[in-house]
Amino acid sequence: MPLTNVTTTQRLTKDFSAGLVVFFVAVPLCIGLAEVSGAPTYLSGILSGVIGGLVVGYFSSSHTSVSGVAPGLIAVIAIQIHALGTYEAFLLAVVVAGCLQMLLGALQAGRLANYIPTSVVRGLLGAVGLILILKQIPHLLGHDIDAEGELSFRQMDNANTFTEFFSVIQGDVHLGAAVIGILSLVILVAWRNVEYLKNSKIPAPLVVVALGTALVLIFRRLGTGWLLEDSHLVHVPIEKSFSGFLQQFRFPDFTRWHDADIYQAGAIIAAAASLETLVNLDAADEVDPEHRRSSPNHELWAQGIGNVLAGLV
Repeated sequence: MPLTNVTTTQRLTKDFSAGLVVFFVAVPLCIGLAEVSGAPTYLSGILSGVIGGLVVGYFSSSHTSVSGVAPGLIAVIAIQIHALGTYEAFLLAVVVAGCLQMLLGALQAGRLANYIPTSVVRGLLGAVGLILILKQIPHLLGHDIDAEGELSFRQMDNANTFTEFFSVIQGDVHLGAAVIGILSLVILVAWRNVEYLKNSKIPAPLVVVALGTALVLIFRRLGTGWLLEDSHLVHVPIEKSFSGFLQQFRFPDFTRWHDADIYQAGAIIAAAASLETLVNLDAADEVDPEHRRSSPNHELWAQGIGNVLAGLV
């Protein structure tokens, strides 16, 4: 929030209001993306959001961007967790990725983004989006035979993307899940195209989360046929003791520091995360009403610090 033309009270009020909205949107998003990515604990998503908001936000030079879990990296994360075998090994790769991002920032490599063709960036983001759409349509309609984290074409259950579609076409649709999914999509599309909704101060994801929660409660009263099975819900375990809560934390497997696969995964994560960071940073600067420009090198350094910390905890 800029310091010009507003008092401290006004600034704090607006910051609190904006932060509250981001909180309500980010919490279910962090938990959901952690589950979709194949992370073994919901706490990984929450911690990523906290580190992105507090640590990266503090070191970042951007006035308009928000850091946290990245939907565009779901495919990369899921593939690397599967390739490395354990989540702890993946955390070590995240630490490596963060170190590489800090190195890129120190070497002033952020300016290289100016030489990346727009078609390459759009193609990359389009490919990731296509993967997510193809893999999530069956889940949108309630087909949950395969785990959501499996984003490869050929899955471990010997099915593939197209056989999942055929299963849905043949009638494997859960009515309750389909209603919630389709209504959520309608709301998201309407919020971006209907003028008075676009100008609303209420963000569309918050409306979708509230609607989905309300419909789940309603469907429970309607009973069989509408009732959602456990496989359709995000489960947040409630620990009965502090020691149980501490067991949710996972730490890097430093015994694999000599494994070349760790460094390969770290390089892939660093490249994908840095590219998305620079693209999003440029997009955020473009819509800044005060036309402020952020330092891409500073942002890479900030993101690197955040990823190192996220990997360690």
